[in-house]
Amino acid sequence: MTVLDGFVAIKKDFSKTFVLPMNDSESNTFDFLNEVFKGNCEHAEEIAEEIEKHQEGQDPRITTIACSDSRVKQQEMWKNDLLGQEFTKGVIGNHVNVYTSKGDEVVSGSVDYIPEHSTTETVVAVIGHTGCGAVTATYETLAEIESDKGLEQALNLSESELNSYNGETKGINSDIKLLMSSGLVKDYRKIKGTSTKQEEINKLVEKNVDNQVRFLKQNTNYEDTAFVGLVYDMEGGYNQEKGRLYLVNFEGKTSLEKLEDFAKDHSEISAARLN
Repeated sequence: MTVLDGFVAIKKDFSKTFVLPMNDSESNTFDFLNEVFKGNCEHAEEIAEEIEKHQEGQDPRITTIACSDSRVKQQEMWKNDLLGQEFTKGVIGNHVNVYTSKGDEVVSGSVDYIPEHSTTETVVAVIGHTGCGAVTATYETLAEIESDKGLEQALNLSESELNSYNGETKGINSDIKLLMSSGLVKDYRKIKGTSTKQEEINKLVEKNVDNQVRFLKQNTNYEDTAFVGLVYDMEGGYNQEKGRLYLVNFEGKTSLEKLEDFAKDHSEISAARLN
């Protein structure tokens, strides 16, 4: 297929061309793609010289695991515009665990990759965000399960069975199951009924970050790697300032007193906890 002045030209083997008018949806799609390619042209010009320095490979300083939410700009949230600085994994619920083909729960290869192959010290940062849709879906799914049969069976439900509680696809429910198995069922029990629904969800966001850091520490043997838990606050749930990043976990330590002590000589680091 080729695009000719707003029409799709379909070429047949017998050398005739049938020109069909684009429908509104196709036209809107190509208008959007035109902006994508325009932006890419500008990007290619901007990095033309710098990219030549990175042709032999990479050794980034940090691996970040952030939510796929379009409002969470994974590299821009800390003003990173350097090539080769950050290895990124985006997934709903910012979980580090995945299922193998045999159903085993392991650390994602996207997280393993740099710590296993790096020749320098690295950081693995799990970044949650307030108002996370995946954590919200997990919270609401657990509420439905609790009212129906009790939370004792939550971890035994298949993706198809979870669908009857939330209407989500098997793929989305696979992510929800991974969040649940990381510890959110237990965390939900503790926080349910302690505050407003949104405040409880944001507490679970923070707990989910803790769970992911714990899973990494228990299931990896990386060398020269520090594990950090952060929350990107889109809602102003910590100190009323939207868009700020907060240190909520360092190497599994979650005491606010300890976090503030770790950061005491670094004035730009903001440590905070909801739990």
